[in-house]
Amino acid sequence: MFTVGGDTDGFPVVGWLVPLNGAAQFQTFKLQQGSTKIGTAQPSHIVVNDGFMSTEHCQIVCSPQGFQLQDNKSTNGCYVNDRRVDRHDLVDNDMITLGKTNFKFKSIT
Repeated sequence: MFTVGGDTDGFPVVGWLVPLNGAAQFQTFKLQQGSTKIGTAQPSHIVVNDGFMSTEHCQIVCSPQGFQLQDNKSTNGCYVNDRRVDRHDLVDNDMITLGKTNFKFKSIT
């Protein structure tokens, strides 16, 4: 489990979320294989202080097929490149909006 800054416990990093505004700006969140939960409190792996995000807002799943953002029935939804999505296959440089926080998605693969 990791929070701001992202301790990956020795597992390989496969991508990043880079916050572009808000309380998390200037931080980098590391993504690993499997599921990374994003929200405002534990048990989210990435915890962001944003009053417009849900406790367990969404998750990013990394598998051999690629990356997929999955909304966890959040109150304010998930947006990729300004379009509201329930599920979305992510590609490098996608812009993600969760609550009022904007992220750039970066992939190694």
